Amino acid sequence: MPCGLFDRIGVELDRVFRGLRHHPEQLDDAWKLTLVVKGGGAFVSDGVKQAVSTGDVFVVKASRSYGFENSQGMELAVFTFRRGTLTPYEDDLLKIPGYTLLFIYGPSLSETGKSRNRIKLSPKQQVDVERLVFEFEVLSKREPLCDILLKLKFAELVVFLSQEYFDAEAEWQSLRLTKIGETIGFIRGHFRKTVKLEDLAKRSGMSVNNFLRVFKEVTGKTPMEYIILERVKYGGRLLAETSMRISEVAYASGFTDSNYFARQFRRFVDLSPREYRCLTALSCAKREKLEQ
Repeated sequence: MPCGLFDRIGVELDRVFRGLRHHPEQLDDAWKLTLVVKGGGAFVSDGVKQAVSTGDVFVVKASRSYGFENSQGMELAVFTFRRGTLTPYEDDLLKIPGYTLLFIYGPSLSETGKSRNRIKLSPKQQVDVERLVFEFEVLSKREPLCDILLKLKFAELVVFLSQEYFDAEAEWQSLRLTKIGETIGFIRGHFRKTVKLEDLAKRSGMSVNNFLRVFKEVTGKTPMEYIILERVKYGGRLLAETSMRISEVAYASGFTDSNYFARQFRRFVDLSPREYRCLTALSCAKREKLEQ
């Protein structure tokens, strides 16, 4: 592996031919996408122990110490990556329910022991994944000019795994989570419009009460909190990238009241819209002139 690959492109691959009992705590921005190529054992993290075997794929969040016990001929392919590496593709990736569950909420659920979010690859799927891993290895041995190809190859792997997502040992639970993932994708595409709780529950195939409970369990937020957060994030982009008045930003982001937008923006960002704009875009003086 060329020196500095992780620093250059935000992702690198390691082959691990034995399950270490303990790995040091990770860097704050280093996530692990792990494929069990051969063998099996027990994956241990934060006191939670789960059996893993050939074909299992899972993601470990940053800043978590983890390891493996009772390794039996285990061989791993471990991609260390920064979440920011996927940012250029995330608008499209978030439309795939499996991506939302495996790479965003799956690791959080796994650490609580509430779900065993992972992919269990079929033999054919494993062949396809190992081909992508091998192609990444080949590219990583070439000149730095291949960096863009490495990023694209990793993104291709993420897309493949997201599309193939399922949990064979808890199919019903996985179906529920997949429905929530589809609903999250719908919210992200329609948050600027009026979104009714009843319609979201119906889309998920659940009663309103059950939908509220499962959605909060998966995301840590109520559906309305999630919608407001998406509106605030969109408003933040408009504040930083345009000269629209704050009231115009509020309405464009899905809010019907600019004062309510300002309160919610401060709630999530801890800054007023005007303060955020001054920090992220043009100088305060220029912005104030534009808003006069």
